[in-house]
Formats: sequence, structure tokens, C-alpha cells
Amino acid sequence: MNKFTTIQNCLKNNQLDEARKHLYDWAVFVGSDQVILETAKSGDMSSVSRETIRLAILAAQRNLFGVIFRYVVLPGPIGPVIYRVSVQAMRSWNQKMDHDSTVDDAVKNEENSDTETNQIKKPDFFANISTKGFFWLDWVSSRVTAFIFAIVGNFEDSIQMIRARSAIVSKQGYDSERILLSAGEGAMTLRLTIPVAPSGSDEFEKITSSDYVVPELRETDESSLKIAGGLIWRALFLWFFVMLLVTLGYLSNLLN
Repeated sequence: MNKFTTIQNCLKNNQLDEARKHLYDWAVFVGSDQVILETAKSGDMSSVSRETIRLAILAAQRNLFGVIFRYVVLPGPIGPVIYRVSVQAMRSWNQKMDHDSTVDDAVKNEENSDTETNQIKKPDFFANISTKGFFWLDWVSSRVTAFIFAIVGNFEDSIQMIRARSAIVSKQGYDSERILLSAGEGAMTLRLTIPVAPSGSDEFEKITSSDYVVPELRETDESSLKIAGGLIWRALFLWFFVMLLVTLGYLSNLLN
């Protein structure tokens, strides 16, 4: 979370260019989507704050909460090791695929290739396998984290956002990140998504047209990072409490 603190300090001191630079470095390191990369290049204070919080929530899940969950489910080092290996495999293979695609596009542009040639793109087998493997490995833990966000944050708004986003997920087969971010949105009452997603679909219209009531969300600013940090810390304390209870229960069974 060192990057998160650095960006928070930059925004506090009105150093927007420095904050963008650190956000871009963080986004490239974790292999983020194009929305975050574009925000890191030309985003304003609000958008940089929003994307920083998004990265912080996902980083907390992959580096802390998901690891703790695997430790609770599989006591000992095997669970956390498997989880971290899956995270690194997904990150490495997807970064390799993005790099190869960028190189291929550059070569094709130089050669002025035709449209049919540009359409021939073979998906990376290992990138797909690593992404699907992590999705199923993280499916339960991400939803447990989302529920913990609801407990330590604004419970009613968080549950409403999870239900609304779940309606979209069930139709589009989207991964667990949106559920996790929607829980964070409701828990902090901060808007962490944008109206037009990378796929080009208007997610907010789909939510408002559903049967679920969406709470009023505030736009992010530099002070929102402090709220996000507080949410992550409270969730971490609750995770540790759960881990402590499970560990004590496991030890009591061994002693008996």
C-alpha cells in the first residue's frame, strides 16, 4: 500500500502530476485496464482519487484479504501460497499478452497491413487459463470480503450496491472485481465506477432500470482516500478477528 500513501500525500499537496505518475506506475505493475491508464495520463483530482481507491481495494483483496481467507480455509502455508502463486501467474501472463499485443499492433501499423490481417489475433492460452483459475480461486473470498466491507461500512447501501451489481454480473458473466468494488462503493458511499465501462456499455442505466434501488453516491476527491484507508483497516481488523477465532477453534480441537 506504499503507492496508495504516496498518491494520497501528492494529492494532499496538490501535486497532481506526481500523483498521476505514481498511479500510472502502479497501474502498469498490476496490469490494470485502459480506464486507469488513461486516467493516469490526463485525469483530474477526482478521477485520480477514484482510480487510486479502486486499485487499493483490489490490492488489499489480493495481498491481504484473499491470503487470510486461504489461511482460514486451509490452515498452514499451502492456502496462502497457492493463492499468491495464482495472483502472480495471472499478472505475469496478462502483462506478457498485453506487451505482445502492443508490439504486434506497432508492427502492423508500420507495415500498413489490411483489415483482415489486423483481425487475426490468437488469444494467449496460458493467460486465459491463469485468469479463469484465479477467478474460481478468488470467487468465494472476494464475496466474503465484500460482505465484510458491508459490516464495517455503510451496511444498507453496500448491500444495495452488491444486489444491483449482481444483477448485471449474472447477465454478463463478469468477474468478482465488480462485486468487490460495488461493496466498497456502498460502504463508503463513494462512486468508484464510471458511467461508460471499457466494454462501451452504460452500466448505470442498467442499474437504474433494474428492480433494485441504488443509493446516492458522492464523487471522490483527495479526502476520499482517507475514507478508503479507514475502510480497509477496519476490514483487516475484522479479518484478523475471524482468523483468530478459527485458529483458537482449531487448536482447541487438537487439545481435546
